[in-house]
Amino acid sequence: TTVPANFEYVGQAEASKSVEVRAQVSGVIVDRPYVEGTDVPKGALLFRIDPTQYQAAYQSAQAQLADARAREANATRNLARLQPLLSDHAVAQKDVDDAQTEADQAHAAVQSAEGAVERAKKDYDNTFVRAEIAGRAGRAQMVLGALVKGPADLLTTVEQVDPIYVYFNPSDQDVLEWRQAIAAKQLNIPHGVLNVRATLSDGSVFPT
Repeated sequence: TTVPANFEYVGQAEASKSVEVRAQVSGVIVDRPYVEGTDVPKGALLFRIDPTQYQAAYQSAQAQLADARAREANATRNLARLQPLLSDHAVAQKDVDDAQTEADQAHAAVQSAEGAVERAKKDYDNTFVRAEIAGRAGRAQMVLGALVKGPADLLTTVEQVDPIYVYFNPSDQDVLEWRQAIAAKQLNIPHGVLNVRATLSDGSVFPT
């Protein structure tokens, strides 16, 4: 008759996903609001890097953008005043061309200032180091007051433990015996997923 073949191995649990938490900007760590070993949701604040210089750079970029937009508006109004006068020969073509060039340069300056604002905002936002995934936050690798130099410094890890992987490895001898038994048609491998049962260290069976 065909009877079930049972094999028992020691398993090792491992997180299904592990993400290293690293800073994207340099600076001094001024806050660490999370508790090591606790579950955190995605987006949770883990570390706070001193934002002083990045906030100042962001505000300066916003001011430069406002100035560039004011210059663009003035150049646009000046061009709009001169263009109707050209048909009446009240202004020279060169004056209109110069006004058009000034308006184009002002528009380009606005685009450049907008890019500077986006970069400065990104740097400022990066002073808030957040969890990229929901999971269990690990031990902090850097303490309050430590200087973070950038992505090279590991701050902590966040591991997703639901679901979780359990690895077990048959010995080489077991694998050889299986192959020989299969070749001799003494062992049949069922199609589909094998039945696996996880027994915890206290003897209880993990529910599946």
